Amino acid sequence: MGDILSLWPMPSYRPKQREVLLKIHELFEGGKRLILLEAPTGFGKSAVNTALCRYYTPSIYTTPQLSLINQILGDPYLGKYFVEIKGMDNYRCAKDNYLTPVRLGLCRREKGVIPDRCRWLSECPYFSQKMRAIRSPMVLTSTAYFIVDAYLEPPNFSNRNLVVIDEGHLLSEYVADQVSLEVSAKSLPAPVWERLKDKYRDRPPTDAELEDVRLDLEIMLKTYQMTLDAGAALSDDEAEWRHRAERWLDKYKRYLDFYDVAEWVWTKMRFGWKAVPVYARWFMEQMLWSRGEKFLISSATILKPKLWIWENGADLVFRHDEMVHIEVSYSFPPENRPIIDVSVGSMSKVDQEENLEPAAKMLKYIIQKHRNENIVVHFPSYDLAEKFMSILDGDETLDAEIFIPSPENRDAVLDEWKRKGGVFFAVAYWEGQDWKYDMCTVQVLAKTLYPDVSDPRVARRLEKKDFQWLMWITLIKCLQAYGRAMRAEDDRMMFYVLDDKFWELLKRNWPHIPAWFKEVVPRNRWPKKYQRTEKNT
Repeated sequence: MGDILSLWPMPSYRPKQREVLLKIHELFEGGKRLILLEAPTGFGKSAVNTALCRYYTPSIYTTPQLSLINQILGDPYLGKYFVEIKGMDNYRCAKDNYLTPVRLGLCRREKGVIPDRCRWLSECPYFSQKMRAIRSPMVLTSTAYFIVDAYLEPPNFSNRNLVVIDEGHLLSEYVADQVSLEVSAKSLPAPVWERLKDKYRDRPPTDAELEDVRLDLEIMLKTYQMTLDAGAALSDDEAEWRHRAERWLDKYKRYLDFYDVAEWVWTKMRFGWKAVPVYARWFMEQMLWSRGEKFLISSATILKPKLWIWENGADLVFRHDEMVHIEVSYSFPPENRPIIDVSVGSMSKVDQEENLEPAAKMLKYIIQKHRNENIVVHFPSYDLAEKFMSILDGDETLDAEIFIPSPENRDAVLDEWKRKGGVFFAVAYWEGQDWKYDMCTVQVLAKTLYPDVSDPRVARRLEKKDFQWLMWITLIKCLQAYGRAMRAEDDRMMFYVLDDKFWELLKRNWPHIPAWFKEVVPRNRWPKKYQRTEKNT
């Protein structure tokens, strides 16, 4: 046990860190292979994860949020242990004077660049960094990159003694997104898409039409290879189209490989269609579980471990006695992070005509009450955010600037709010944000963050009566949103709830709500059989 403690990267321990580190080490040494660590914001998961990565080398540490990667690399106690690897688009071709991304570099446009003019494993900024990372005892990367790497050209990250996936509460959703197959302006070479776009304005492609796309792309690649063999160079556009064709064919092969076991649904996109698996569990072994010996999944919101295990196909790979769930209690004082019930009624679509105006008036009251404070209002959709904005906009008595993003400018608007302060209408910002201290002192849940039931994948799961999955996803989003503005023990934040449906969600799932969240839920909103009497308090 002394060895693992000697690898602690920080000068001291926060509450419970030493205890949890020793417990995880004991469990791994005792034969556990998958540990779900449910630890709240402020516990310091990064330090625990780093110590374990130092012990079980070679290891790899992944997180969905690039901001957390930057935070770890910038930490003087943690960053020095890791070699980072990013996606190929983050590196530029050294043989092209660093003018083009590696995926469109000189070796992609001319023949014989490798090995005649480029020793790619040592000179290419991407592949040399990847080789450095593969040879390193500890690697840091994004969860998306680690997933995609399973199907990239060798060398790959595999045979790791320990794989740490931080913020892994919705790991299966990340995998479903990465294996999706697009027939769109974004995924296909422009000449191919131009021939197809009118055909797929109102419907997705058939299986036979997907085969036609495959043949078109294979012919395109053969043509480009003939061009290179003849000694000619590809243009920048042709190199881009070649890259898209290769990536699409890789994804299409995976689509066919899992066609019989994974149920696919087509989703309409802005410029095309996307096929997404209804269940990602069938992909998880190839994408993740086969690539390491031990796995640590850390998050503040696992919530339903048995459901997490099923959704992520862990039951297909690990024995029941090889998996364990650990829950860590919260150390942040509940009085510093209260939930305030200002519900005006249901904010479901069918009830919005009746309750939207009162909800907007309540939001106005909250904004005025917290004048000169930074406020975030969580919405599940841009449409609802616009409806609130239309009511509040032009109200001369509202002394606050409201920042409302669109899908095209969301990050730019977020940055502007951070610089100026005011009210930020947050759509899908329930994770990956660190709004500590004065950056945000008030949050408002305008509507419970249920997934869009018009999404074909969500609709299909509801047809299959996967209501537990729907509530689980929604709980994760709401509890993650709550944690965005409470980041340290001396931080303070108020969380207002406008939607009555939120309390209904909590009551239906009360046994799965973490203790740290229950203690700030107004007592009259507890399920009756759990409500404590004055005597018990």
